[in-house]
Amino acid sequence: MTLRVLLIRCLTVGLVILAGCSTSKTPAIDPNAPPLRVFCSYPGSQYMPYFAWSGEGELSGFEPEVMNAVAEHLGLRVSFVTPDLDRSEGIDPRVQALRTDQADAVIYTMPRNGTYRDAVDFTIPYHVEGVGILVHRGSNIMSAGDLASKRLLAFKGTTAYAWAKTRFPTAQILTRYPPGARGNVIDLIVNGYIDAFLIDRSHLVWIASQSEEVRVLPEQRSQEEFAIAVKKGNGKLLDRLNSALVAMYKDGTLHELRDKWLSTSN
Repeated sequence: MTLRVLLIRCLTVGLVILAGCSTSKTPAIDPNAPPLRVFCSYPGSQYMPYFAWSGEGELSGFEPEVMNAVAEHLGLRVSFVTPDLDRSEGIDPRVQALRTDQADAVIYTMPRNGTYRDAVDFTIPYHVEGVGILVHRGSNIMSAGDLASKRLLAFKGTTAYAWAKTRFPTAQILTRYPPGARGNVIDLIVNGYIDAFLIDRSHLVWIASQSEEVRVLPEQRSQEEFAIAVKKGNGKLLDRLNSALVAMYKDGTLHELRDKWLSTSN
């Protein structure tokens, strides 16, 4: 099923469920209303084109702009927060931020799948992502079928890792940098430490835009819905966020933001 078909299906479902919730007129932002506290990564982190922090502490990228547009449709201001969490508990920080009431919503490349459905409530998706494959520009790897006996880097816990483990049981799948390796994933590929890096395709396209020595295979594997998460049982906020997303599908805002930030070709 294609990305376009998935998004149209999600929009159709959302419109049926939320009929009457959205409004054609964006309300004025009330400066006295409490801001919507949103967790969207830690300061200093970067996962473009989804998010990046500048040296001045400003957050940019696809997800911050989606959240700002959602809030604008609701007449709210956004405050991007950095929760103080106990990482020793072993709980996903995105879930923990909601459970401890340090954030009202999370937009942080969070997949709307079985891993998290019992822990949080999700909106309809704002994007559907797929696994991509990054290789050396001169590599003879032309499709996923050429990866069976290669050295692959796919971080544990990602959809890319699960897909690679299932699809290529004989491949050497690394979940961290090889011993002695330095630099970024481009360096790993160029210096022969790995044959391919697997992760969200939009991120790989951004990486490839930084170097002429690597390329992204044209195919996209697997599909994963990214959605905004709220605390389990917070139906009032969930309905409001969904109504804003439906309105953004209808007025083209989400399409414009995807065109601005997310490229599907290399």
